[in-house]
Amino acid sequence: MSFGQNIFCSKPCLALTELKRIIKPGGQVVSCDFVGCAIEQFPISSEFKRQVSEIMPGFVDPEIGRKVAPFMLSLGFRDVTVDIEADKIFTVIGRIDAERRWNWEKQWEAARPQLVRIVGSDEEAGDFINSFPAYQDDAATCSFTALYFTTDSLFMSPKILKDLHNRFDRLSVGLPRTESPGVKCLAGLCR
Repeated sequence: MSFGQNIFCSKPCLALTELKRIIKPGGQVVSCDFVGCAIEQFPISSEFKRQVSEIMPGFVDPEIGRKVAPFMLSLGFRDVTVDIEADKIFTVIGRIDAERRWNWEKQWEAARPQLVRIVGSDEEAGDFINSFPAYQDDAATCSFTALYFTTDSLFMSPKILKDLHNRFDRLSVGLPRTESPGVKCLAGLCR
């Protein structure tokens, strides 16, 4: 199984291409990606929404989770599925708790040099760093981040599957199927 997170990847199609290249036949690729991280909030002031919408794409692709399945299909993956759930760290219903607030503060401080480049000054970066958790201090606010788990088992052509099945059947001649290491290992693949 290969696992990826494309949110910080500047070229997610290349990352998925590499995962496809290195995965063994019958292997599985799982990409876990955010959608709406720090962007989807309600209620939200128009000014805060504008700031967040301009700033976040300077760090991550906030919509990457929605893009991975189409990327995988375009690369030849065949059995693409997507499971969606609320992220437990970045989804905050009501007032933000101390641990999550601390997490955001540390992340924004670590990102401060990039934030300065995006907003234009250290003062504006500081204002945003302060306003972000302050917004979430309001008990009436909610921030939503979804996790998209995009999965595919690497496509195996019927010919390859039949060849594997025949090869492992030959290995197991005269042996109960459970005693053949090849069949035991690939039992789910060959049926």
